[in-house]
Amino acid sequence: RNASKGPLVDARRMMFRLKVKLAPLPNNCKKHLKTIQEKKLMMVEDVQRMVADLLREHARKNNLSADALYEQLRKVPDHADGAGAVNGNADGDANSDRTAEADGAIPIESLRAFLQSVKEMASAELDIALQGFEAGISRFAFFDLVEEYRKCVKEVAVTATIEVKSSITRKLEIDEVVQVLGQPTIEEGSGLLRAPCRILRDNIEGWVTLNGSQGTAYLKRVAKPYYLCEEETSLLDSCASSGQQVSTARKGERLEVLEGPRLETTTEVTRARGRATKDGQVGWVLFKDHSGRCFFELQDLLICRGGVALTDNFDIGACKAIRKLEVGETLQSLEEPRQDESRSLTRIKVRALNDGKEGWATSQGNQGTLYVVETNKHFTCAESVDLEASPGKALRRLEVGEGFELLQDPTVELRQGKSFARGRCSSGQPGEGWFAITGNVQPWTHREELSAKTLSTDVQS
Repeated sequence: RNASKGPLVDARRMMFRLKVKLAPLPNNCKKHLKTIQEKKLMMVEDVQRMVADLLREHARKNNLSADALYEQLRKVPDHADGAGAVNGNADGDANSDRTAEADGAIPIESLRAFLQSVKEMASAELDIALQGFEAGISRFAFFDLVEEYRKCVKEVAVTATIEVKSSITRKLEIDEVVQVLGQPTIEEGSGLLRAPCRILRDNIEGWVTLNGSQGTAYLKRVAKPYYLCEEETSLLDSCASSGQQVSTARKGERLEVLEGPRLETTTEVTRARGRATKDGQVGWVLFKDHSGRCFFELQDLLICRGGVALTDNFDIGACKAIRKLEVGETLQSLEEPRQDESRSLTRIKVRALNDGKEGWATSQGNQGTLYVVETNKHFTCAESVDLEASPGKALRRLEVGEGFELLQDPTVELRQGKSFARGRCSSGQPGEGWFAITGNVQPWTHREELSAKTLSTDVQS
């Protein structure tokens, strides 16, 4: 053990040197494996981008919409013989194609045959481009390929023609999304890469610079926008809360955005503070909406403004007092007012609403004092509406026919409109219209990518 020479000492030294050399190998292998995975993913993305460009160019040349091209490619070839199949299994691919067609996806062999007819591509390139889509390409994935969308990352002008100095339609704001309508083209005068686009927010079309002369990016690629309905959602005929419902999107439906989102026009509404006569709760109500529709109807009632007796007879000299009317008490008129000429009084027959007792009361005294007058503070709820402690914080719902007493005169307020988008159901069910973007409608993005597990397995093999 303590020897400094000999074969055992030499062996130990050799083992130590080997251990030092081998120690970093696991980490180095992981780094190289990660690099290979990244390179392969970049290669896959490059080839898939080439396929996307081919599909877009074909659609533009033949004036085909994405829907029309999708339906065309869904047709299964009559003689799929498996040549150049992704996995080299003719029977398996034929079965996959039939399954894909049944599920509404584009069969892999249909797309392969189409791409080869458009441009001669090596079998290896097609294998890479279609990797991960063996079960077919869904509608969402296909639209991601054919339709190009970009988001503004730096303010840029939208012009009427390809020339940079042509008339400016408007400015494109940061985070606005556009659909690229044609092949990007280099403008001769400036050397800038420009493309015809459609702005989703307001459906305006024009030319936009994609990249500046110094490489500054104005627009970046994004996925086609969709919204997911977490609850049943109404589709309206206009970009307004008052629009008429034309269809309904079911829970779980994915709405393809055709236009928007944008805010509906800011509107004037009338709100009022008052008390619900049913339970005495005090709060705010929407008195009139932006279209002028009133949710309350004025009641034909009287109110006691001064202490006066409720009697059993018109003649004040030959009557008996039933009780005293309190100031602020509401009354219902039972007969038209009558004059007591001998005493210069005006008397009226009423019913007290708080206890239902009926009798005669003096509405105007001989000195002109008013005791009972008409009121414009008491209303009946004509349409159910929220009673709110503050905007957005509902106390409860006022029911139709329920009484409401104004404590403050109605005031006009500006109300910020909701955000709306025009969309259509992506499931193939009929349904297109404007929908409000609320908590029940959330942004949804579809991406079909190769999994890290698949890449790792491929690299290792």
